Amino acid sequence: MASLAFRSVGKTYRIQSGPVQALQDVSFDIADGEFVSIVGPSGCGKSTLLKMCAGLVPRSDGDILVDDRSVTGVQTQMGVAFQDSLLLEWRSVLRNVLLQIESRKLRIEDYEQRARDLLETVGMESFADAYPGQLSGGMKQRVALCRTLVHDPSVLLLDEPFGALDAMTRDQLVLDLGKMWLETRKTAVLVTHSISEAVFLSDRVVVMSGRPGTILDIVSIDIPHPRGIAVRESPQFVEYVTSIGRYFQS
Repeated sequence: MASLAFRSVGKTYRIQSGPVQALQDVSFDIADGEFVSIVGPSGCGKSTLLKMCAGLVPRSDGDILVDDRSVTGVQTQMGVAFQDSLLLEWRSVLRNVLLQIESRKLRIEDYEQRARDLLETVGMESFADAYPGQLSGGMKQRVALCRTLVHDPSVLLLDEPFGALDAMTRDQLVLDLGKMWLETRKTAVLVTHSISEAVFLSDRVVVMSGRPGTILDIVSIDIPHPRGIAVRESPQFVEYVTSIGRYFQS
C-alpha cells in the first residue's frame, strides 16, 4: 500500500486555438489503504488527474507524491484500469491476466496461481481458457480487474471501469470490486460519474467543479464496511448521494 498526496496540482493543455486549463490548484491526501472516489462533470480533469498520478501525463503545476516521493515518470508499482477492458483478442482469459506479468519480465510460474485465484474471486475461473470474443462486456471487465491486481500493486487507479456496462452488470461489478478491495485493502482511487457508486465504495468522495477542475468538497462516508446492496436504501446513504448531487444541480 502507499499514500498519495496532491499539492496544488494543475494541468494546462496547449492546443492550436490556445491554452486550455483542465485542472487548477488541486490539493488533497489519500492515506494508505483508503478508497477515494472522484466525481465531477465531464471535462473537469478527473481522468487527467489519475493519468498524472500514474505518470502517464506530465503535470503543469504543483506536485504529486507517492509515499513522499515525487512522481517523475511512469509508476510501474500501480495498477490501472480503464473504461475499455483492452483485452487482446488472440490471448485466452488467463493469458490476458498474465500479460501484466510478462510485460514486467517476472516469472509467469510465480503468478499463475494468483491469476487463477483472482479469476475465481470474480466468478471467472471456468473461463480461464476462453477468449475475449466469447465474453460479455461485464466478463471482460472482470478479467481486466484481475489483470490490474495480479502483480500486487501498491495503488489501484480506476478510471470509469464500469462506465460502458448496463446497470445490472455494473451493480454486480461494483460489489465484486468492493469485495476485492476489502480483501486486499489497497490504496484505491476511482474516477466515476456515478455518485451512488462513489458513495457505495468509498471512504471519502472528492467533489470537483467544472473546468478548470478544482475541489468543491471532500465528503467522508461514515458507513461501515462491508456494504451490501441493501445499504443503498438506507436514509444515511440517500442523504450522502443527495448532498453530493446538489453540487451539480443547475
